[in-house]
Amino acid sequence: MLDDIPIPAVSCVFRFMQADPHWRLDAILENRTAVFSLINEPMIEQGDLTDWTKQPFNAHWDFGFAPLPLRARLILSSEAARFREMVSLRYPGLRRVWRSVLGTVIASGRK
Repeated sequence: MLDDIPIPAVSCVFRFMQADPHWRLDAILENRTAVFSLINEPMIEQGDLTDWTKQPFNAHWDFGFAPLPLRARLILSSEAARFREMVSLRYPGLRRVWRSVLGTVIASGRK
């Protein structure tokens, strides 16, 4: 049971458990207490516990701490990196091309 889910610090845990495939939300009591069941234990060898980037809750980063102009750059940079990674997994040959292009862009910016 997770009590006081409307409180911001607790609601963060609630959203994490709700997104995690190892937990099942069974009920919400009196609009403030969540009842969860553990469906299965995470397997360490699959990286569930050691690689936080594979947790569904962490799929999208929150840059709300940054001022708006910086936040926009951080979001765009993060989404571009996710897109490059997704395409690189599908087309491994592109990874070398992107590294070459990024290396050229970085080198030209230093001049």
